[in-house]
Amino acid sequence: MLRNRSSDGDWERPLRREEVASVIEGKAKTPRVPMNIHFWVHPETYTANGDAVRSILSRYPEDLQICPMLMPQPCRMIHPDFPDYRWLNWDEPETHSGGLEERVLMPDWDRLGEVMDHFPDPNFPHLFQNFPPMDERYRLGQWFFCLFERHWSLRGMTNALLDYYLHPR
Repeated sequence: MLRNRSSDGDWERPLRREEVASVIEGKAKTPRVPMNIHFWVHPETYTANGDAVRSILSRYPEDLQICPMLMPQPCRMIHPDFPDYRWLNWDEPETHSGGLEERVLMPDWDRLGEVMDHFPDPNFPHLFQNFPPMDERYRLGQWFFCLFERHWSLRGMTNALLDYYLHPR
């Protein structure tokens, strides 16, 4: 299946859960660095070159088992029994012009207290759904958005960048 890439690294198999945990804990008892390239690269987006991308990916094991978490949406409720499991406790404006980066859901900071009062509950019972069956790999629960992306998704890109410029501390 997978070919050895070097004589000093085990490229034949994904690292086991314990091996990845040792790297996270700073003990690094692994034959190589854990890899998560399959999460970031999607051959179907390369249309004409998809087979070539699949061929490259087939040479590298996927060391992490990704377990997607149900991410709160900016304004839309995900579950009727949990109306606060969203970032903003108000409805999205009807329309906006421009692209997604220009959508402004929180034009100023006046409602920050309200946002904090209704902050999404990390104990949301439907947070962990559709996990793949457990195997020997390290399981990583994730949703995709970093702090900057969440900031601009609520404030709009222009406002977010101005926030950093006008209030650097």
